Amino acid sequence: MCVSRIYCVDIHFQVKILIIIAQEAPLHLVCENALYGASASFLVCHNKVQHHLSDDAKKHSMQFHVILRLKTRCPSRVMRDLTLNNDPSGQNAWKRYGKTGVLTKLRTKEEYIAAAETYLTPNYGKRDLVLVRGEKCKVWDIDGNEYLDFLSGISVNNLGHCPPAVVEAVQAQIQQFMHCSNFYIIPSQVELAAQLCELSFARRCFFCNSGAEANEAAIKLARLYAKKKFSPEGYEIITMRNSFHGRTLATISATGQEKVQKGFEPLVPGFRYATFNDIESVRAAITEHTCAIMLEPVQGEGGIVPAQPEFLKAVKDLCVERGFLLIFDEVQCGMGRCGRLFAHQLYGIDPDIMTLAKALGNGYPVAAMLATEEVGQHLTAGTHGSTFGGNPPACAAGVAVLREMVTKNIPAYAEQMGNKFVGMLRELLSSLPNVKEIRSKGLMVGIELTHEGAQVVKECLKRGLIINCTMGNVLRLLPPLIVTEDECKHAATIISEVLQLESVTGTGSSSNTAANA
Repeated sequence: MCVSRIYCVDIHFQVKILIIIAQEAPLHLVCENALYGASASFLVCHNKVQHHLSDDAKKHSMQFHVILRLKTRCPSRVMRDLTLNNDPSGQNAWKRYGKTGVLTKLRTKEEYIAAAETYLTPNYGKRDLVLVRGEKCKVWDIDGNEYLDFLSGISVNNLGHCPPAVVEAVQAQIQQFMHCSNFYIIPSQVELAAQLCELSFARRCFFCNSGAEANEAAIKLARLYAKKKFSPEGYEIITMRNSFHGRTLATISATGQEKVQKGFEPLVPGFRYATFNDIESVRAAITEHTCAIMLEPVQGEGGIVPAQPEFLKAVKDLCVERGFLLIFDEVQCGMGRCGRLFAHQLYGIDPDIMTLAKALGNGYPVAAMLATEEVGQHLTAGTHGSTFGGNPPACAAGVAVLREMVTKNIPAYAEQMGNKFVGMLRELLSSLPNVKEIRSKGLMVGIELTHEGAQVVKECLKRGLIINCTMGNVLRLLPPLIVTEDECKHAATIISEVLQLESVTGTGSSSNTAANA
């Protein structure tokens, strides 16, 4: 296609119409990152209709640099810069029309950082790393720098980055069927539900998109079950201090941390907090309204704190004694992370409800609430739902993840490698005065420091290691479950070197890492 003119015309001073005058009309044209974004309309005209534009429209039109993707009868796609006003680089338009100049595709780290600071809400804080690719346990930034990822998207990429089996399953499903309403049966959804139920205590499964949504579903089901089975006054759920259950209004109310609740009051009523690993504190929180106890078998955002076996058993016995439901939030600690497919299996204690997300899709958004038959049957038609929950590609990802987890015995490998990794850390760090404690379950590892950990995270990043810090002074290490022994040695060595730097042993600023969860 040969383009001879481009006009951008104001209609009623609001609607922008880009009129492209061509000598021959293309079969297909898409304008990428156009100046006026979603408010622009695009009209491709044949050259002979150019005279229909009024002289006034031509006079007051705005000509600018834009990239067009042209698709002709040839199988290949051609990218062509159309430059007007003698501005080959587009720099004049760049300066004229935006603080960051988002007229064409962003190309550099600096451009992405500037655009992010301009257009994204600042809830994740300042971010300087632009990641563009991942494979197994490594990721690369836009400049080609390589990093060893010991965060895994916060326990998401448990099978590593872009595992072929998951990528191929999602690609195949998207090519066949991308979305279907839950008014109809979705084959991959049924397959994933069946696999989850057969591999766990559960007999009923509800799908959604995130851990917070799964926990919302669990909260609703617990209240619904209590009201139907026991009393209309049963609505309170006991949760643990330093827990984390999500970012929705109900789940921050369930979360036992004031820092995630501040500013969002009034909170959703119906939650009481107890001290983790203290059964007497749990007993003291019981009222006539209690219907359930909700906890993480291993607290993640709370600083990698595993439940003590005697505590978990006592909570289970209490629930059986009083008729309360027991809810396990395994959004972060589940899916092989702790050495079993589900973390509670380490303790030999089954809940009534369990929530999963994060690693269930290994990066593709999918979450699940699982329940026993007795409890799950009460989530009847009209009581709950989700537009995208359990859609075809999400569940195809989940099916592939579970297949890899089970056939390759990933949880057992995670337990074995977790023991080796923690052994390395203890050997290297035990003599350091600023290391207070190392806690772990499988490949869910926390290093509690005597000082703030934010600077440690920064120094590790400079050396090519991605970790993060939670609770202000606990280094959180969540490598992919396929991590090698050499990679563990490399990470442990970097952490040891950094913890001996004078620059990290002083008082630093707290790292608000929970915002990414």
